[in-house]
Amino acid sequence: MINKTRPQTYLWVLCASAMALAACSSTQSSSNQGARLEASASSDLKANIEVKEIIRGKGCSGSFLKLFKTGDSKFLAQSGIDMATDEGKAKAAAAYDALYGSKGGEILTDIIVNPIYQTENKMSILGGEVCASVVGYRGVITSWDKVSK
Repeated sequence: MINKTRPQTYLWVLCASAMALAACSSTQSSSNQGARLEASASSDLKANIEVKEIIRGKGCSGSFLKLFKTGDSKFLAQSGIDMATDEGKAKAAAAYDALYGSKGGEILTDIIVNPIYQTENKMSILGGEVCASVVGYRGVITSWDKVSK
């Protein structure tokens, strides 16, 4: 005796599976526009800076086979330096070295006064590295004064 309900059962299972898979699908859409954010800040303070001795530092950043990062691992973020580039990271590493490098990470100063950067690109087939050196004056913020408007 042949069971005639068996093909119908397979058909029902196939239809139910197709509906379940269709229900689990998703779509995604984006306009690729970032949110607009406006911000402003003002300060009524002026720093009194004591300019001291000349300081120097060196730093490098790069990659090997575009996969492995090479160079320094400590950076000093500064305004005007783009940390998204190897050149920016090399400059930030040089600034860190100038201010903290030989001191074992002990913070002894606040800023580099009149920093002058020099960069050198070393490129090869396997990768590249950007090295930077900085020369400037050690600047220590001694106090803050309120600025009258």
